[in-house]
Amino acid sequence: MKRGLTMIELVLVIAIVAIVATALLEVFISGFALNENSRNMTIAANIAREKIEELINIKQSNWDQIVTKRYCPTDCIDGTLAGYGLNGSCRVDVINKDTNLKFIRVVVCWRLKNGRIVGTDNGEGGGTALNGVREGSEQGVTWENTPVLNSPVVVETALVNG
Repeated sequence: MKRGLTMIELVLVIAIVAIVATALLEVFISGFALNENSRNMTIAANIAREKIEELINIKQSNWDQIVTKRYCPTDCIDGTLAGYGLNGSCRVDVINKDTNLKFIRVVVCWRLKNGRIVGTDNGEGGGTALNGVREGSEQGVTWENTPVLNSPVVVETALVNG
């Protein structure tokens, strides 16, 4: 009696190994995508936090300088997004509730390595992608009766003068 694998057994073993290897490869690819997403979310949250801190520092010196701004890769005022390695836009919306109260909303949108844009600053309907402005048919939300961008990374706060 000969010992060994027949051709059918060998083909079955190779097929099973291929299926298991494909499943493991999918797990690794998903892990890399989740890692990129986590990295980008952390960077975007830090950018939003930094913008809030900048406004708090401005508040201490000149209350009237706190105004709506956009920070984009092409016309970035202070290079913040490029300095973090994130291809995206950051918009700071300011609403004056009265002379001593301002509502602040910071939105960060960005482009993934695969080209998909996270957030509503995506250029839909003739708008320009990642320019920090809600335009065309870009979806967003209404905040304090003002149309604004939306993203998974949004920080809202209120500043009081004095």
